[in-house]
Amino acid sequence: MNHDLITFLGNLNYILIAAAFMMSNILYLRILTILSSICAVIYYLNYLNNPLWINVFWESTFISINLFQIFLIYYAKRSVYFDEEEKQIYEDIFPKLTTSEYRKLLKISNFVDAEKDEILIEQGTQVLYLILICQGLVSIEIDGKITAYCGVGNLLGEMSFVSGKPATATVRVVQPTRYIVWLQKDLEKLLHNNPEMLKSMQIVFNTDLIKKLNAPPVKPLEI
Repeated sequence: MNHDLITFLGNLNYILIAAAFMMSNILYLRILTILSSICAVIYYLNYLNNPLWINVFWESTFISINLFQIFLIYYAKRSVYFDEEEKQIYEDIFPKLTTSEYRKLLKISNFVDAEKDEILIEQGTQVLYLILICQGLVSIEIDGKITAYCGVGNLLGEMSFVSGKPATATVRVVQPTRYIVWLQKDLEKLLHNNPEMLKSMQIVFNTDLIKKLNAPPVKPLEI
């Protein structure tokens, strides 16, 4: 094989390894690692017309391991089932999570229905839950004055979850509301044990904050 091509593949091997280390997505990381190992196998087979069989063997082993792990990832995605409501929430709010991560998130959650005037969070109290609104509408009140409304796709209690401080506002149900609730200590434990999920959830929190900051001024509602 052409010497220049062999040299190129040897360098490409390390370039792909460097690119793999930069990937936060485990699937992409494994794909790049496989491509890197393929380049390495070709390089070692043609090294100075004297194949380095030990290197070829271990690179081939790494390819096999990563192919098997990709199969497990694919199988996990195919084997996870969501109902229509869960699927819609995943697509709208949690697309950065893998389906298996999302299943873990759902496993520690509960779906709750709330009636008008029900208090979900009270100003000045310690918040024990993180809430995601699926249907309905709630008001955000500071010292008895409505300052904002939150609806489908909005998170409640996320600032207290991040800071650990008491609630800065009261959340009151304005229209019959359905929401998902997570106990903060359960969610903290899950994210602590799954660092990649923590990164994805931080994106979810930031997206929700931007959505709230860009919300139009509060207007009186006729309920």
